[in-house]
Amino acid sequence: MISYNKNRLLLTLCAGFIVSGCTEKKVNSEAVSAKVNSTPTQLIGTHEQPKQELLQALLFFEDSCGFVDGAKNNGFDVSPSKKEFETFKSSFIGHDSNAAFEDQYYLKPLSNIPKPYRKAIDNIQVEQDEEGSMRYSMYFKNATYRDHDLDKLVIFFKPETDYAYDTLYFKNKNFVDLKPSFKQVYVDWLGGYSGAVFNLENNSVTCDYSR
Repeated sequence: MISYNKNRLLLTLCAGFIVSGCTEKKVNSEAVSAKVNSTPTQLIGTHEQPKQELLQALLFFEDSCGFVDGAKNNGFDVSPSKKEFETFKSSFIGHDSNAAFEDQYYLKPLSNIPKPYRKAIDNIQVEQDEEGSMRYSMYFKNATYRDHDLDKLVIFFKPETDYAYDTLYFKNKNFVDLKPSFKQVYVDWLGGYSGAVFNLENNSVTCDYSR
């Protein structure tokens, strides 16, 4: 996924339920990886770790990507699910803004992620390309969305532009069974419908804000 070369460095951050002595690492044309090694709080008969349902954190995807009612607030109204999703993202995406320097994005200590979600995360990788675009890839373990197995969450954005998207990947093609739950709403100022786009080739749903 991340190759070692002159422009990128793979750093391992301290992670776990308690992070001690870790400092926040700034990302500047490099890749960062953090791994969560949490101990299961419960064991099933076959020693299989119980699955963690992430519906609350990721409901935003089926809530028409935050566009809850095209008739309100000039076509956009912040939904509770969008607030929950933004809170979840801000628990691991760090941002420093200083007028004298370029914006800096980094990976927060994983202990900052709410406990109900932390144990469902295997690792997080951060990449920044030469144009400054950021990609946070969160890989899941034993995580589900409406009982469908999750693979990863990708958050991509280019600072100071409208170029951004969030993509949720599933492990199996049966994720298409969820499509009736995903809302589409008409937004006047967009001149069309808004909602997550299903991709059957890579088992994903995407909320794209690049329009």
